[in-house]
Amino acid sequence: MKPVLLVSVLALAAANAAVAQTPHNGAYVGGGFEAAGAGATYERAWGVSLQAGFVRQYRRAGLRIGSTYYQRNRQRTFTQDRVVGLNLEVTYDVATSRFRPYLIGGWGLCRRWGHTSYSSYYELQTFDLLSPTMIAGLGLRYRFNNIEMFAELRGHWMTSHSYWAGPFAPVTFGLKFN
Repeated sequence: MKPVLLVSVLALAAANAAVAQTPHNGAYVGGGFEAAGAGATYERAWGVSLQAGFVRQYRRAGLRIGSTYYQRNRQRTFTQDRVVGLNLEVTYDVATSRFRPYLIGGWGLCRRWGHTSYSSYYELQTFDLLSPTMIAGLGLRYRFNNIEMFAELRGHWMTSHSYWAGPFAPVTFGLKFN
């Protein structure tokens, strides 16, 4: 009798673990702004950002494949730069309630291009670079049936040694569809 009971308890525990880890596929879209002015120590730089992608969410862990667009304008240095990138990120939910704070980490490949002039009297300098990018951040999701609203702060650190490979840190608000 004891072996049957042991096997039954183990089978029930394995089934519960398997159900808890059933993945859910979905998509996400978001838009935001850069409030921190990351990488612009000499002046405040404001930018807008967009992101979209695919997510495979398990109980606590998620895998996201997405794209990022970011644009920043600086008035003092007459700089306009844009970034477009592809990202592979892992998320981890700190809690599993209706409010879900989560951590973000991953890598991306970003292209940054634009132009700058330190004065209206100087010529414009153009730049264009492709760089691997480290991504880290924090987020919060709130569930409504099959839709989740989210807000997140993600830092993107380009690993290129170019002067133009500075970080950017957008605050994004969006929706995740299951």
